[in-house]
Amino acid sequence: MITRLAPFVLCAAMTLFQSVRADPQEAVVGSADFEKAKTDYLAKEKEIADSIAEPAAAARKRYEDLLSMSVEKIQSGVKPQEALPMQAELKRFQKEGLSSVPGKQPAPITKAWKALVDEDARLQATVAKKRAEVRGGYLATLGELQKAAVAAKQDADLKAIPVMRAVAITRTAIETNQLTATGPDNQLAPLTDLAREGGYLIGLEAGPGSFHNTDVVGYIRPVYMTAEGQQQGASQFGEGHQNAVVTARDGYAVGGVNVKEFGAQNIGFVVGSLQLVFMKINPDGVSLNPADLYTSEWFGGGIGGKVREFNAKGKLVTGLRCRRGEVVDSIAILSLK
Repeated sequence: MITRLAPFVLCAAMTLFQSVRADPQEAVVGSADFEKAKTDYLAKEKEIADSIAEPAAAARKRYEDLLSMSVEKIQSGVKPQEALPMQAELKRFQKEGLSSVPGKQPAPITKAWKALVDEDARLQATVAKKRAEVRGGYLATLGELQKAAVAAKQDADLKAIPVMRAVAITRTAIETNQLTATGPDNQLAPLTDLAREGGYLIGLEAGPGSFHNTDVVGYIRPVYMTAEGQQQGASQFGEGHQNAVVTARDGYAVGGVNVKEFGAQNIGFVVGSLQLVFMKINPDGVSLNPADLYTSEWFGGGIGGKVREFNAKGKLVTGLRCRRGEVVDSIAILSLK
């Protein structure tokens, strides 16, 4: 099934999105043995995550409480305007957490942020060995199931096993930051969205926006293939609203993006229009075939200059990194190394 985003439509000198929505891809389903192994694996992952959830939440609350108290104290003083950066940081943190970084803050807030990041890293390190054991065992099980599926010509398992192999491998890569960013290198205060429980990018939700009275890409949100099927990313980029979607054909994933920028040095640059590059997923589940690809139609304002191609070179894309703004200012893809 081909699922793609409708292009902008020129109408009365305005550029509009056509509203298109695809049926979501379901979670992969295999044999009874595959389903039991998958259920057991996901239960163990949840148990590990739950073991550090309480101290992680407590650390986040300490940081949030410090911000709230600092804002309240300064606002009651003689220079309440000095609380504005911390108010912005409180709003950012409540919405994005550790997925983005603070702007310039007073020294106590900067110190507290570093302590939060260090505590999160410490907690992740305490369960790293257990996670490696669980995933190593699961990947070995998938290997045995694949041998059996090949011998029995069991198509359901042959389709499902690569997806779950990708879920386990990408989850480890994300947790250990074994990712490569491909895209603009001048992104200020970027927001990162990743398939944090394992998965890979299969498309985008999208919507329009306006920049200096010109129609551009005003909203995107990642769409991932995960153990539970097609899922939205946790973050949206741009302040527009979603009214269109593009996802890959069955057996394909996003392998790159093509971008046309709009703007000028005196006003800055944003994503004027965008095109997704889909590549066939190889049988191993964790690499793509650049020789077997197709592209979405361009979506955005139908404007922009030279095409900038950001290609993951056959690696699975596990997330996006974009600069925050009213519209989509810039976009980079994050892929396996």
